[in-house]
Amino acid sequence: MSDLVSEYVDTEQVLPVLNRDNFRQTAAYLTPDVVATYLRTIADRCESLLMALRETPRPNAALAESAHALAGSAGMFGFELVASLGRQFERAILTSHPDVSLLAERYGQALNATLRVISEETQVEAA
Repeated sequence: MSDLVSEYVDTEQVLPVLNRDNFRQTAAYLTPDVVATYLRTIADRCESLLMALRETPRPNAALAESAHALAGSAGMFGFELVASLGRQFERAILTSHPDVSLLAERYGQALNATLRVISEETQVEAA
């Protein structure tokens, strides 16, 4: 198993999809409307990346840039798994790592998990 895949396995076992304490700390400084806007932006970026992962036969610099942007905003709100995997995915693309396709698959799973959590959280807030 390569170092990159080992790092992913370690990350997946340790990091939650959402660190709720981190989310609450960040959200405490923002209005509910601003939080909702950020969550929508994160969800939109997740959806765009998922579509690009399906349509792009080999991950490229544009995907690395998108993963980088998502990692920053997602990490700020406590979406730890997708932020960490996004940084790993970006690094794998930029270094032409041989396991980038495997990591792309795992990153897609993290993107889907993040979308599910955002959907659940926004439904809770609306109730």
